Amino acid sequence: MTSKDITLGGWLVETTLDDDGHLTVWVTHADDSGADPIGLDDGRAENGWSERFTTRQIEGDYDRDHPPAVLLSDGDRQLYGGA
Repeated sequence: MTSKDITLGGWLVETTLDDDGHLTVWVTHADDSGADPIGLDDGRAENGWSERFTTRQIEGDYDRDHPPAVLLSDGDRQLYGGA
């Protein structure tokens, strides 16, 4: 069995190739909040596979730093502000 590990920006990707040629991929993150696939359809590999991953901590940090825009009413004016 052959294996190759890749570490990138807190992500650890472990791969193994068994004697029959099957590729196994494990993905985890240093923040230990769970690696969640969120899908990816970028059209890069017509006959391949790709996936995008996130973690609960990454999503929580993003939501905190990028609050959604909320439409506020101020008489005849419309204002946008963070939630």
